[in-house]
Amino acid sequence: MQDYPLNLKSGVWQPVQVSGDYFQVIEATGVIFLKFNDGAPIRRHVAMGMPVRTYTRCAVMSEADQQVVIALGFTGGASAPLDGRATMTGDINVTMNKPTLRPTMPDVSVPAGDVVQVALDDPDRLSLLVQLPENADGPVRVGDASVGAARGVILYPGDAVSLDGGPAAYVHNPNATAITVALIAERAP
Repeated sequence: MQDYPLNLKSGVWQPVQVSGDYFQVIEATGVIFLKFNDGAPIRRHVAMGMPVRTYTRCAVMSEADQQVVIALGFTGGASAPLDGRATMTGDINVTMNKPTLRPTMPDVSVPAGDVVQVALDDPDRLSLLVQLPENADGPVRVGDASVGAARGVILYPGDAVSLDGGPAAYVHNPNATAITVALIAERAP
């Protein structure tokens, strides 16, 4: 998209040699008309824009003398019409949610051949990230209380898995040595 400043004369179509699929009226004091590839005129005001069929030329006209700025060109796939004319007078009350919290959690050691609960059930938890350090002796399995040698998500050294929601989380360590996992939780405010 590129801005094109135009000095329009009343009733005179001004051509603009440009290709595109979108337009937006950036500045205008009154109504303007646009034609793409000699098609039917479109009537628009300041702050209005929309996708149109791909064009290789454009013409702009006004019923009164005015200077306008129009953005023309390709958008890279945007497809929603735009109308920025809305105005508001008075107070606006907005409720802002507090940001989510990410409390630091201690690392948890999982003994060789054992299953350990690494996080309690927490209805305020949005997600839990379980990370296995790169220097771990082998993969572990992550899941619910039924996690085991053939059950749960396999987590390889250096990787992490995100568990959505607040149910309790468990880690099964099938290796011959204890492994430590790192945890981070995202909690609702």
